[in-house]
Amino acid sequence: MLRKLGAWWQGLRTGHRIAIMAIVVPTVLVVIGWAVNNFSKEKEIRELKERIAYIEGILGIIKPVRSTDDLKQPLAYNERAKYEKITEEYELVDKALKKLNRKTGQNIKISLNAQIAYGSGLIRLERYREAEDVFRSVLATHPESTPAMKQLGVVLFELAKYDEAELLMRRALKIDEVSLGSDHLMVARDLNNLAVLLGEMYRLDEAEPMYRRALKIYETSFGPDHHEVARNLNNLALVLYRTKRFDEAERIFRRTLAIYETSFGPDHPKVALHLNNLAKLLQAMKRLDEAELMYRRAIKICEGPLGPDQFTLAGTLNNLAWLLKVTDRLDESESLCRRALKIYETSFGPDHPHVATVLHCLAGVLHETKRFDEAERIFRRTLAIYETSFGPDHPGIVASLNNLAILLEDTKRLDEAELMYRRALEILLEFARETGHEHRNLMGITENYWMLLSKMGYSEDQIKERLKEIAEPYISDVRLTWPLAG
Repeated sequence: MLRKLGAWWQGLRTGHRIAIMAIVVPTVLVVIGWAVNNFSKEKEIRELKERIAYIEGILGIIKPVRSTDDLKQPLAYNERAKYEKITEEYELVDKALKKLNRKTGQNIKISLNAQIAYGSGLIRLERYREAEDVFRSVLATHPESTPAMKQLGVVLFELAKYDEAELLMRRALKIDEVSLGSDHLMVARDLNNLAVLLGEMYRLDEAEPMYRRALKIYETSFGPDHHEVARNLNNLALVLYRTKRFDEAERIFRRTLAIYETSFGPDHPKVALHLNNLAKLLQAMKRLDEAELMYRRAIKICEGPLGPDQFTLAGTLNNLAWLLKVTDRLDESESLCRRALKIYETSFGPDHPHVATVLHCLAGVLHETKRFDEAERIFRRTLAIYETSFGPDHPGIVASLNNLAILLEDTKRLDEAELMYRRALEILLEFARETGHEHRNLMGITENYWMLLSKMGYSEDQIKERLKEIAEPYISDVRLTWPLAG
């Protein structure tokens, strides 16, 4: 066959050969190019699918954020580095996938579970706005995904978008009640999340029955002395504490503590956390000696052989520092603040909200000891951290604005202090408009602002008019309890 073809080719005139080559060669080159290009695309697709499979596998180590309680224990430094590496790899794969789909017309996707796990990682890294985008994207294509729904609710809670968070949490609760039954553990977790949100919105009368209903489910499922029961008891006790039912709150905090001591032993770091909570209650009840003993026991546990629990240790050091500050033991208070600050900065970096919590206490001590320049610098750093973390209008920055205003007032910068108080008031009035409930700090800030304006020479009528002017854009029927009542 080849001989005949060769003879035929030899028999052709040169002009015919050239004409045939002009047709055949480009066609062959096109075919070869197509084959090479197709092979290259197939190779690229195959390699990317392998990367997707890999990233979907390692995303399995990311812990889902099932509740707002999960965020109370931030990632340690080494864990944080691991989460950052995984989320970075996901982002590279996602970018490459979008590019490949555009180029090839493919519709390759990362799995739903992997997308949700990536969102969980962003929450754990406190990248809340990015996490919000991820979960909104998931829900746009999978509107009944309760894991995405619940975690978006947690994100919106952290971003103070309370109304939308409530809608999502109630929707997730309803879905779980219908699909799993009203006494399922998942329903109890949903109730707990919704109750935490309602508590943050100062709707404590609604939060309490949800905690009690969740508690009943946990007790039925685990028995009365299980640590899952204790976690719910702790949240219920916090509501009682905030509604000044101190005796019942103390009884429940002590029951919680006893469960953890029995479950894990008296020297376990989990016990230290609940000693800390009980101590805060005792401090509010002015039983300062008892509170101090609790704090010091918690610190000893955190420093012990079952620790070190650096996160609980730093928090307890900070709480004890506040107690020492109010009992005028400022040297030890400052020492504890600086120790807690070192732990948090080492664990989470210099710009984490937990760092700001300790800076707030340290600045207060410096203010008390009349080191005004250093106190102001730290108050402003604290405010900047909170603004970056939560946004410039979040209720969580109000305490920093208030304390900085007091310092400015003490250093005779009344006009600057007025701006700080006014901004704090506007944030809390916006909170009242959004939630329908008065923030617990509203009256205190208003009182401070009233006294400042009085110091600046305003009459009582002028102060009332100023407060009414500030409040009117937010509350149509102005009812600021203390200054405007008369």
